[in-house]
Amino acid sequence: MLANGSLWVAIAQMSLEGAQRKCLQYGIGTFILQIVMQVLKGWGSVAELAFKVQVGMAVINLSVGLISLYYVNADSKGEYVGEKDARYTFALRVQYVYLAFMGLTYMLCPWVYSESYLKGLGPNHPHIEYWMASSGALAFGSSMVLMAAAQIDGADQKKALQYGMVRHLCSLLYFVGLAGPKLIAGDSENGLNLVYGMVAFDYFMILFLVYTAYPSSLRQMIIRSMYILGFTLAFYTFYWPSFAMVFLQYTDASKLAAFPEYSLMFFTFSLIFCAVSQFDDDAQKLVLQYLLAGLYAYVAMASQGHDFGIITYKAFFFAVVITCELYSEYAFAKFAPLFKSSSPTKMAKAPASASKAAAKNRSRSKTPVMKK
Repeated sequence: MLANGSLWVAIAQMSLEGAQRKCLQYGIGTFILQIVMQVLKGWGSVAELAFKVQVGMAVINLSVGLISLYYVNADSKGEYVGEKDARYTFALRVQYVYLAFMGLTYMLCPWVYSESYLKGLGPNHPHIEYWMASSGALAFGSSMVLMAAAQIDGADQKKALQYGMVRHLCSLLYFVGLAGPKLIAGDSENGLNLVYGMVAFDYFMILFLVYTAYPSSLRQMIIRSMYILGFTLAFYTFYWPSFAMVFLQYTDASKLAAFPEYSLMFFTFSLIFCAVSQFDDDAQKLVLQYLLAGLYAYVAMASQGHDFGIITYKAFFFAVVITCELYSEYAFAKFAPLFKSSSPTKMAKAPASASKAAAKNRSRSKTPVMKK
């Protein structure tokens, strides 16, 4: 609901009234779906008072939307919605396709997730299908809002993208920590892999939206990816310590007592790199060079048997990526001539080009210099 509500905040800040109207037209489908799903799945499965409140709120939202569209602004049907931005349009399309698929499957076949994908939630949760159907209605409603946003002015599209990140942030920080322990408990073989998949999807989706809204160099995106990961680990170790212990694959249970310090360390590290991401290119390069030494030291210590858990793999991954980013240009400049000089096609073409140049020089007429 928070993720869906954030899109309405974006709509309220759009500069063109025509863009707001189009998003509202598509968005009222959210409230219709909510009413349908609550009646079909919620009747008799939740408390009567909760059922009345939820249906009543959806009816009020739907009524306000219809009155705003067809009574208050009844004469403003052909308003200008602006010019689309191709980059923002592509990102919005990716978002609404994903949300439409998720919403439809949650609403129409919730048992697929509750019995197989969410084994830990299904057997122990009395109202799992109602929760899945309600979440599906909100997801498909968000998809409809983003469908409208993909057709409006570029500046307003950017607002929809910015607020659309809230969904992935909520999923990455809150839903994973809430559902992760149940997923792991319900499926001992694949539960942790499912959690890693959820984290990876939301993490890379956030990076994709950040890059689309705020284009930058590869170096700056590497720094952004590091501080987003740092904030995520700080949140997990502080709010979900027991889950973080399993998620990070620590074998020493005594580390749990030090998680508050770990959280503060990750948080401080991320704040520093937030500042580094705003430096110029040379300053960023210098910081990454010193960080690179620390990452390789991290990997070397892990190879000696120290318990760093899955963070060792993250350190190795970032070490390789940073090395390639920092020194790929130098490597190409240093070794590319060697490959060019040893190329047989280049060597074969050299005499032919020389003979052509000589023939061209012989064919030129030489005019004697006139003496004064």
